[in-house]
Amino acid sequence: MEFGLRRSLQNDQVKRPSLHPEHRQKRPDTPTSARLLPACADVSLPILKTAAGEDILQRLTPLSALPQDILQRLGLGVSL
Repeated sequence: MEFGLRRSLQNDQVKRPSLHPEHRQKRPDTPTSARLLPACADVSLPILKTAAGEDILQRLTPLSALPQDILQRLGLGVSL
């Protein structure tokens, strides 16, 4: 995951400043899993069930720009 994202950022000559939560102005050249996972922390998948336990609704919360960018750079789609 890290390698694919680093390669994509290097090819596009782009840096993601918001992957460094403690220093918003810092531009890390090497995103790590420890920085990527908190960037997606607000994503959730609530599942509503009937009284019998059958799934009736699954809805992924909308992705912000950063998780969308990460998924696209990893070659994954953002529409689920």
